[in-house]
Amino acid sequence: MIVRVVMVAACVAAVVFGVSRLHQDNTCESARSAIVTALFHHREPAGGLAHQQQRLIDNCRDRSVMAFVSTVETTARRFGPATALARRVTHDEPSNRIGWIALAQALRLSDPKGSRAAVARAKALNPRGVVPL
Repeated sequence: MIVRVVMVAACVAAVVFGVSRLHQDNTCESARSAIVTALFHHREPAGGLAHQQQRLIDNCRDRSVMAFVSTVETTARRFGPATALARRVTHDEPSNRIGWIALAQALRLSDPKGSRAAVARAKALNPRGVVPL
């Protein structure tokens, strides 16, 4: 009897954990989609870019998603938010090559020296890889 109670409690805990992670993943994807879609259409994301970017930061475990969004923001000429997001990625995951590439792209016009340093870091992480700028 005790074993069944423990098994049921463990199953309930697993379901609760899974549902909370699924909600977080959905929120991450929703924020990513809102930013990318809005910027593609030259509009402000619903709730504002800062709000959606904060949702992205709060809910995305995969920092590479944030780096890709930073690249989209750079393409849309939103250099401030793009730089902030890329810096967050490189701070949270210093070995994330995609984050360093995103930072190099975001800094290219405003801080060429910083951009070159980010390119050097990306190349150090993968010497055979190409760093697109």
